[in-house]
Amino acid sequence: MLTTRGGAGDFVAGFLLVGALFGAIGYLTAPTVNKTLAAAAEKEKEDVEDEGPPKKLPKFLEDDEGLEKTRKSLNEKIAQLNAAIDDVSAQLRADEGAFGNVNDSAVELESAA
Repeated sequence: MLTTRGGAGDFVAGFLLVGALFGAIGYLTAPTVNKTLAAAAEKEKEDVEDEGPPKKLPKFLEDDEGLEKTRKSLNEKIAQLNAAIDDVSAQLRADEGAFGNVNDSAVELESAA
């Protein structure tokens, strides 16, 4: 019969063995990967230099009239929202003033009791 040791010792031994194995593989392949990445970066740099003048913007970004229409529409909607907020705020202030006396008398009743 095979007997097994404790799990912690096996875990540490496996961890060290696998770490050493992958460390060695990384050490051996790193120079190759580095050369490949450097060559790709150099090629990309050359491609960017060969492109010439920058390309034109897409049509929807050049359309100033469309942007102005959109801006005006948004400004109108913002104005409508601000007006609605002002109306609700005024209503709340009016309601607070009407019910303010009721809250004050309730506080007076509690303090008297």
